[in-house]
Amino acid sequence: MNTQLYLRNALCVPVKGYNRAIIYDITRNDYYFIPNQLYDKIESTKAISFDNDTISQEWKEFLLEEEVIFEIDNSDEEHLFPKLELEYDSPFNINSIIIHDTIDLKFFKWLSSLELSCISILFEKYNPERLENLLDIILDLEINSINIYISEENRHFTIDDFKTFRYFKRPLSIFIFKSSYIDELSVNGYKVLSIPISFKEFSKKMQPQKLQVNREMFLESSNYHSYFNGKVYIDGKGNIKNGIYSSRSYGLLRELNEDQFNDIILSEDFQKHWNVKKENTLICNNCEFKFMCVDPREPIENDMGKWYFSEECNYNPFLSLWKGESEYKTLGESGISITHTNGISIKENILNELLEKIWD
Repeated sequence: MNTQLYLRNALCVPVKGYNRAIIYDITRNDYYFIPNQLYDKIESTKAISFDNDTISQEWKEFLLEEEVIFEIDNSDEEHLFPKLELEYDSPFNINSIIIHDTIDLKFFKWLSSLELSCISILFEKYNPERLENLLDIILDLEINSINIYISEENRHFTIDDFKTFRYFKRPLSIFIFKSSYIDELSVNGYKVLSIPISFKEFSKKMQPQKLQVNREMFLESSNYHSYFNGKVYIDGKGNIKNGIYSSRSYGLLRELNEDQFNDIILSEDFQKHWNVKKENTLICNNCEFKFMCVDPREPIENDMGKWYFSEECNYNPFLSLWKGESEYKTLGESGISITHTNGISIKENILNELLEKIWD
């Protein structure tokens, strides 16, 4: 009896973490957890087969049902199916600019010369007239989408607060934080998303709801830093930075002309963090979420050319648990430590004891 052979769908990409793996379905924007043992089997782009034991057959049926794998007649058919190309090429030299609503309006004239995909505007206090004026100016820019973040808390919003933008002719998303919102009508042209936590809590650390699975995100994360790549942030005082929680200012907007601003954001120095890959970042390289995570923490380069963070993530990839979940432990409590000179150290006896307690 001939052994049945299968190939993995090239658009269903397995990614290995320390404790488990994930299949990224990058066309359906979905993902599936799998054990690392199954990752080792399906990671190959060559023909694979399954043992006859119950567990192997159950996983095979699951993968067939989700169209992660498909049957082939023989291994000669491998070359008939193209592999996923991992190159990432964006048509924009700047993907995203984040500004505060207090920004000098002359700045928008500068943006017209940039190839820009998205603009985000931060409001500490919602001012619909100011927002409407800003959007009127933005309409003249060739951009794909606009995000409005309203960090003002404990405010009651209704559809009337945003009805002006019902027929705004660009994709527009409005995020409100720790405030209530009554959607009285089905609104075309924009969407309002109510976030139950503060803007700082939402923006500073990863949350499960911020994970993104799609082809563009996967390819960008495989080649660049998924948060910093192509991003410019200008804070409320006009400081030009890499991101909201970046410490370094590259200059003050009011002291620059358009050419000087462009020289800064297009410089190799400003773009250094754009090229920090998760695969070269301590802790992140052990995380199964690494290619769907948009992490705003500022990376630090150690003596060995690896990157790490001074502040811990909300997710512990060694235990596969989010902060707040039952049995969650910090990295230190899990036997994991990082130093600037020596990199990562794992006390396997502590970690293995925890894993056995949590997952066995």
